[in-house]
Amino acid sequence: MALVAMAAVPLSAQDVGIRVGAVQAHYADSLAGSAGAVTARASWASARFRGVVDASFARFTTGGWAAQLSGGLLGMRVVTPVFGVGLRLDGDGGYLRTGNWSSTASAGPLAALVAGDLVFSAGVTAGLVRRVDDTAHARFSANLEVRYDVPPWSVAAGVTGTNAGPYRFADATAGLGLRAGRIGVGGLVGARTGSLGGKPWVQG
Repeated sequence: MALVAMAAVPLSAQDVGIRVGAVQAHYADSLAGSAGAVTARASWASARFRGVVDASFARFTTGGWAAQLSGGLLGMRVVTPVFGVGLRLDGDGGYLRTGNWSSTASAGPLAALVAGDLVFSAGVTAGLVRRVDDTAHARFSANLEVRYDVPPWSVAAGVTGTNAGPYRFADATAGLGLRAGRIGVGGLVGARTGSLGGKPWVQG
């Protein structure tokens, strides 16, 4: 979920959309492969706050399915025209056809810096994670991200390091999007290394 942006938004705005595509992913250490996916997104923005809610359903070619719900809220204060600080809240949950489910919740500060058409952001969060094996751990993470948003193109790349109980891992992601009017297309690739490392994944 990309929430960081430094452009001034004088009035509140809302956006609702539906995305249809395909994923190649690994869910909850038990469900992996290719799947068709449908995602619905609702977002809103005002001068100091941005929020987004995503709901998705993926049906795997192997017969399994996964449903996910996630949301985020960002409060940002612009200190100078090119620098801002804020606080973000994030949460998500996933449910598998097998009846297994997982969830996370986290909060933490962040900072953003604008350099021309690029926006750099960095933040840390603390929270809780509940795994599909019914175990729960405290979760701490730190992330760096860079975004390039010049219509009709948007590009983002980031890295995140996470410590959750006995698990330590790092994620790297990169995404590209193109929007023409009300229609947009895009893709996302990622890879994880560490305790829960696995094959790279793609989403389109």
